[in-house]
Amino acid sequence: MPWLIMQVEFNNEVKGHLVMSAYYYLAKMKLLVFLSYRFEVFTSLGTNLIVVIANIYLWKAAYKGIDSVAGVKENQMLTYTIMSTLLASFFSVNIVSGK
Repeated sequence: MPWLIMQVEFNNEVKGHLVMSAYYYLAKMKLLVFLSYRFEVFTSLGTNLIVVIANIYLWKAAYKGIDSVAGVKENQMLTYTIMSTLLASFFSVNIVSGK
């Protein structure tokens, strides 16, 4: 399709308007594709938030009355838990089989 836009652009006197409308159309389509998966995005964010909160309560209960375990302090473990959950959500890949 880009060749069609380029061909129309060269044959039209108002080139700037046509090019901007093409970019506007592409941006609009990208936004619509992104929003079509918004339920998945929001449920993923909600699930990760629940996992982080559960892990925080778990490690706070485990470290109650203890300064450190094997040299790892409570705030270090909480930071590790939060960062690992965030990084796992950023780098997770959903592969759908086309069978």
